[in-house]
Amino acid sequence: MENMMQGNKIRRVAATRMNERSSRSHTIFRIILESKDANQKDGPVHISYLNLMDLAGSERVSLTKAAGERLKEGANINKSLSVLGNVIRQLSEGKEFISYRDSKLTRLLSQALGDVYGSVVKPLVDSFMEGSMQQYLHKAKHLLAKHTPFWAIKQILGFPLVSNQLFQHVADQVDKRYLIRFSYIEIYNEKIIDLLDKSNQGLTIREDIKGNVLLDAREAVVDNVDQVMENMMQSNKIRRVAATRMNERSSRSHTIFRIILESKDANQKDGPVHRSYLNLMDLAGSERVSLTKAAGERLKEGANINKSLSVLGNVIRQLSEGKEFISYRDSKVTRTALTGSWR
Repeated sequence: MENMMQGNKIRRVAATRMNERSSRSHTIFRIILESKDANQKDGPVHISYLNLMDLAGSERVSLTKAAGERLKEGANINKSLSVLGNVIRQLSEGKEFISYRDSKLTRLLSQALGDVYGSVVKPLVDSFMEGSMQQYLHKAKHLLAKHTPFWAIKQILGFPLVSNQLFQHVADQVDKRYLIRFSYIEIYNEKIIDLLDKSNQGLTIREDIKGNVLLDAREAVVDNVDQVMENMMQSNKIRRVAATRMNERSSRSHTIFRIILESKDANQKDGPVHRSYLNLMDLAGSERVSLTKAAGERLKEGANINKSLSVLGNVIRQLSEGKEFISYRDSKVTRTALTGSWR
């Protein structure tokens, strides 16, 4: 931490119209671990790498009103993020040529990006498609613990990329029948809103006798990626956003996009139906009142955002430590996203 704090003192930040301390660069914090058997003097040395990234946010000149050096910085930030998006898309589509060289960012991370998608994301989604939740969760726990920095999962598990892989898998299968549905909810001030139902005033969590979460969220049946994205774009129009001192369109809520997959053997009329769930979350960022100067409704929203993120962190810590009691109930985010199934 001492080395990181010293390094951060010379990282490029500057005041912009949107942020008093705007990141003008991306950073990569690389941890290199070497290990060997203590009982083997000349035994092999194993080397592992872990890349933790802090990406600067994309910028729109129409909002930042940037000029001169700030404009140049913003253009380079946007270019590198665009290249990163292209590289992730090429990896998800199995392209032979990957444009790592188009940016210093992707060139430095070429091996890590390839390893993460091939070793982690694709196997996870493939397991989900097989309809075995137990197999999916086992692979997720193993692969996430072994390979994956969190930023990489957040970047690669984008809605369009996952949707493309799902529908491509369905198209390739001739011996199975599939039904794909999705639900989309928002958690705002610890209230659950159904983004697929504009008239909905809030959903109530119930539980069955086994403790599974029951949530009467609307589900939409989809046949292709375009339908998924169209529904999501329409739903995002009613998601809570507001202007703050730090951001003109700040997310005031968390969202959970749940994909429900049902599959069965095409040759068995009355055969079993396998059901899998995949939750993709978009979390609002934590907020500091000293920076946002929030008051009134914005202050209340920020407090609820921070509380739910704190609970999520505690739950992840408890899971990683193998605790017997997990505090899922302390927030609607953890109660809906990490437990049970919706109905």
